[in-house]
Amino acid sequence: MPIQIETLNGIASKECADNAQSSLSSQPQWVVQKFGGTSIGKFPTKVKAAIIGSQRLGEARVAVVCSARSDASKDTGTTSRLFRAIHEAQLPGSRDFEAIIATIKDEHFMAAERVIGVVEIVSQLFQAIEAELAKVSMVLRCVQQTQCLSEHDRDFIISRGEKLSCLFLTALFRSLNVTAVCIDLYDLLASYSKDVSPSQQVDKSLFEAITQEISSRIDRDCKHGIPIITGFFGGMPGGLLKSVGRGYSDLCAALVAVSLGAQELQIWKEVDGVFNADPRKVPTASLLKSISPSEAAELAFYGAEVIHPSTMEHVMQANIPIRIKNVMNPGSPGTKIEPVKADPVQNFSVKPVNRNTGGSKDLPIKPVAVSVKQDMVVLNIQTRDRSCSAASYLAKIFAVVEQHNLKIDLISSSEMNVSLAVRSSEGQTVAPVRRDSLNEYETVSITDLDLASALQAFDRFGTVDILANMAIISLIGDGLKQMTGTSAKFFNVLADNDINIEMISQGASETNISAVIEGQKTDKALIAIHRSLFSIVPETTYPRIAGGKGWYLGA
Repeated sequence: MPIQIETLNGIASKECADNAQSSLSSQPQWVVQKFGGTSIGKFPTKVKAAIIGSQRLGEARVAVVCSARSDASKDTGTTSRLFRAIHEAQLPGSRDFEAIIATIKDEHFMAAERVIGVVEIVSQLFQAIEAELAKVSMVLRCVQQTQCLSEHDRDFIISRGEKLSCLFLTALFRSLNVTAVCIDLYDLLASYSKDVSPSQQVDKSLFEAITQEISSRIDRDCKHGIPIITGFFGGMPGGLLKSVGRGYSDLCAALVAVSLGAQELQIWKEVDGVFNADPRKVPTASLLKSISPSEAAELAFYGAEVIHPSTMEHVMQANIPIRIKNVMNPGSPGTKIEPVKADPVQNFSVKPVNRNTGGSKDLPIKPVAVSVKQDMVVLNIQTRDRSCSAASYLAKIFAVVEQHNLKIDLISSSEMNVSLAVRSSEGQTVAPVRRDSLNEYETVSITDLDLASALQAFDRFGTVDILANMAIISLIGDGLKQMTGTSAKFFNVLADNDINIEMISQGASETNISAVIEGQKTDKALIAIHRSLFSIVPETTYPRIAGGKGWYLGA
């Protein structure tokens, strides 16, 4: 009996149904391609060309993972609009969420009419879009009536952005007579997650169950052709947004790659790969042909939008390389993140290759990149109780951090004083707090409710000094601790350019040296550090990149 496959109108595509007799194991090896929302929104024909070009090589099947569309930027993209719709639905009497949903529908309709040339397929796509957004509107109306929003409701609403994106791409391929199937992973492990407590730890067994189910879904729904897979997946305890946060589509792509035993995971952006500095700020920034997993993870953590940090672990353990590529320049090799081979006897990773001599396993003689993380707030907390032990004091600090969900980027401590660098999120209610600086008091606006609440808790057992509008500038590179003189050069460059350092961090990782500086001086610091520490002439130098967001890769 033919397998029925959900496509635009809920009926199996003839091509997939007719060919649903062989298994995935009989197919060529897979390449998984993940496309961001701005790529799909602004350059859909480029995305189409990249996918079809890879498929025509014949060496591997292509599986595509999609983020929600963004016509201009993430701030005005579908996911951000859906978050705003949720916010409006929680306001008693507000009907603005209806206008937001109407805008999302209009944008997808206009994109379909502009890009897809077959009237019948466009009409089917319109019906599918309206059906998905009708479900969203129904949930939002229930949220407003009950003034209750569950994590399940939030996840469902946000997940429809990825579903609309996949429906759009599927229709585009069908208009070109290319077999493609939309695969919605929102209800992945639906029965499993019902038996899981929201507080349950996300562990290896859960991810194994997810990858097994993804493989089964693709095997069941698309024996041949291109599976177009939602970057939002279900099955996470407490919901995906709570467990992973924004950037979940990178993790989904990694799990798809693992589930298919892919030969490569490709993350497609709008620039050529990972640069050793922000090319919009540093004209001489150069493209990195390869970086290690640890370097990629540090770059992601300290401001460069390389890849979601949790993505790295899954694909590297499966020995799957990641390649960052450009939809505008698909012929460029991009930047490759290669799995590091472990020593089977000593159980540690081999030393990185010297990028400057190209042959030995000696440590590199210079850092790989310099990165910046903006919107930081530094909290200097000094205990009032001199009899309190350091261990007890730190325990109190970290109890507050956990209770209020603060995400610490850097920490420095002494017996009586702890300094924390935390990132302040935007768009929350403003809460005024006092900052004690040189015996003068001023009002600092903290826009993050969690941070504002934490400050009140800290104030009960310590004096809190706040430094707002700060930034972390970091040198990244394997084995930095063994690069004699690098720290001295780093700090001297900042001092020579009249840039004060508020915090310093090195030691927990051999892959970064970080300092906290004033946010308004980051451009000056980037240029000076790049000129002094990356003075070797790069193989490829790029001019400033106009527009875009996410200074390594675009967003």
